[in-house]
Amino acid sequence: MEQGGAGARMEELIEYISREYVDTIDADSITTLAIEAVLARLDPHSQYIPASEFDFSKESIEGNFEGIGVEFQIFRDSIFVTSVIQGGPSEKSGLMPGDRIVAVDGKTLVKTDLRNEFVLRSLRGKSGSCARLSLFNPHHTPTLRTAEVVRGKIPYRSVHYAMLPGQTGYLNIDHFSIETGKEVKEALEQLKLQQMKALVVDVRGNHGGVLQSAVEVCDEFIGDDKIITYTMGKARKREEFHAGKTGAYEKGPLAILIDENSASAAEIVAGAIQDHNRGILIGRRSFGKGFVQEQSRFSDGSGMRLTIARYYTPSGRCIQKPYSPDQLNNYHEEAWDRLKTGELFHQDSIHTAGLPEFRTSAGKRVFGGGGIIPDIFVPLDTMGYGKLAEQLTTEGLLNELAYDKAESMRVFNKKEKPTARVLLNTLQKQSDKALWQELCSSVKMRKKMVLIKAGEAEKKHLINQFRALTARYVAKEEGHYQVSVFNDECFKKAAENLLQSVK
Repeated sequence: MEQGGAGARMEELIEYISREYVDTIDADSITTLAIEAVLARLDPHSQYIPASEFDFSKESIEGNFEGIGVEFQIFRDSIFVTSVIQGGPSEKSGLMPGDRIVAVDGKTLVKTDLRNEFVLRSLRGKSGSCARLSLFNPHHTPTLRTAEVVRGKIPYRSVHYAMLPGQTGYLNIDHFSIETGKEVKEALEQLKLQQMKALVVDVRGNHGGVLQSAVEVCDEFIGDDKIITYTMGKARKREEFHAGKTGAYEKGPLAILIDENSASAAEIVAGAIQDHNRGILIGRRSFGKGFVQEQSRFSDGSGMRLTIARYYTPSGRCIQKPYSPDQLNNYHEEAWDRLKTGELFHQDSIHTAGLPEFRTSAGKRVFGGGGIIPDIFVPLDTMGYGKLAEQLTTEGLLNELAYDKAESMRVFNKKEKPTARVLLNTLQKQSDKALWQELCSSVKMRKKMVLIKAGEAEKKHLINQFRALTARYVAKEEGHYQVSVFNDECFKKAAENLLQSVK
């Protein structure tokens, strides 16, 4: 009766507002506002999803989307293809890195206010539908060419990996989709074929995703039917998730990299590894999201994510940080508080007083109720972030110049048609001095601007960024990691500790 009464009151309210309000107002918009307001009062992560965004929201969860199969960047007023997905529709239709997509189905895509969402809606579509693309690539042909691409299912990969010197495998998980467990297993098998001796798993910046995938990832590292996590909620009985099958890497040196943006499913992995003493956690305290969301859809195509349970690490920790429904802005801006209090720079600024204490399988004291604290702290490095770096990064110019450099390397070696490996080696052999001079020259030529004087730390940072971004365009993610990790303090700290384990 109470539920019916509440529902009746809501219907009466919306009907009365629609009829009597001073201005004309749409009843659907009022309903949407009411739903958003209700969910916002529950917790920081329950949320309404408009119908126009629901399908896009599923893509990162399902691990695929329907489209033409390219990666792109928006530079100036145009869409530039940076990579063509192997075996995808665009590769079959002859698209290549460096192509500029001028129009799709006769509608121009050249405009000064291009946005990612507009481009995605233009290029994506139902499998089997055809996209007629107008392409321009001066290195290929001096005139426009046309390609008809039949859209299909495109994998939205969440895992990238590389074998690095010292036989150290590097595995980056940027989100947890339905396919993540499978992708991790495949990556581990490939790294083992390359005689991997130690492994670094990077979940920094990983905001989470599918709970079951986090369990599957842990199962590759943890054996003996050990508990990985468990969940409980008012309407959900305790459900435990245990290691089952034999994992691909249950023994061997292991490090997990986390930071203040590692959340939810990423924290499940970190917590399980730490509680079972399976590996070392390196970085900074994680975000602190211990809620499980369930996504559902309304009859009009919109939907919601509703918090249905809390999850706990094997030792019993719920790492959800405190929040107040009246001050949700403070919850999401807590990262700024960590910056202001010095926590991102000093380990002793992490306050654990009053937090519930637990013990790992090795007897180490750990804390719940506020993220996961790593075993080895690595401060945030801001030495290289000055005015010049800010200017080149926020304007997207550094990224744009890296793309141009990658294209010029391909054109210079056009007759030889070098592999990505050859181009990457050429890039790595270029001296820092030569790369800096090239960067400065390109900036002045493109922007006709006077470069702000940079200190040595900032100059080094920009050189590293320029080289790493160029490496991504030359040799995709593997090339990027092979260049970038050696200037990454978290990775260097992990490599040092794993090297001792291997010995």
